[in-house]
Amino acid sequence: MPQWKTFEGANAEQKALRALAWMADYYLGRNHDVLDNLAQSSGELALEVLAEHGLVTWPDGGARFASWTDLGRRLLDRFE
Repeated sequence: MPQWKTFEGANAEQKALRALAWMADYYLGRNHDVLDNLAQSSGELALEVLAEHGLVTWPDGGARFASWTDLGRRLLDRFE
């Protein structure tokens, strides 16, 4: 039976933020740690929330593509 990862000590907001990061990485991830919001409002909102928490940044002030910050990469790697 697989061992499911738990988030002991994490509050609901932290769990939701991790889930959003993993979903963004899976569905919006492109080559070389680039995220593409696919010009969809849900993708734009997801990247905006991740940016507010310092997990992604928009290179050159762009609006469609973002990149993971070191903090974002550490969050993704933490529970793998």
